[in-house]
Amino acid sequence: MNAIPHRRGWAIFAMLPLGLATAQVVPTTPTKFDMRRMGDAASSSAGVSATPKPPQTTYREVTYITLSPPRQWKSTDGKSLLGKLIAFEDFIVTTTGSKPDPATPAPAMPAKPTVVRDGKARLLIGSKAFEVPMDRLGEDEKKFILQIQTSIAGPK
Repeated sequence: MNAIPHRRGWAIFAMLPLGLATAQVVPTTPTKFDMRRMGDAASSSAGVSATPKPPQTTYREVTYITLSPPRQWKSTDGKSLLGKLIAFEDFIVTTTGSKPDPATPAPAMPAKPTVVRDGKARLLIGSKAFEVPMDRLGEDEKKFILQIQTSIAGPK
């Protein structure tokens, strides 16, 4: 008869949830198991650096070929703006890390820069280049642009 109660005890133990069967272990030195972040100065283990590298600066320098001094450009609708006539060719220098050296010589200018392309002239207004249709410019402005174009083209 002793064997039967023994079996019941095992059956009851098997029905207990697992959470009741585990015990909490408390270390004798509670500070020994403190949590530390990776990359923390107090951590003695190697880890991933938490500070990202700063992005490298990219410098872009654009050189325009100016074909006229600043002047008032009048459109057919009566508006006017101050700008320079520039060629369609640009010289772009892109550097990463450090600024371009100002002592670097300027690139060579093309023998015959493009003044009018696809019926448009290019004006530098402030520090931005704009393509303006020739039919939107006044008669004096058209004559001025065509005079510069023929002087660049040279004798035929």
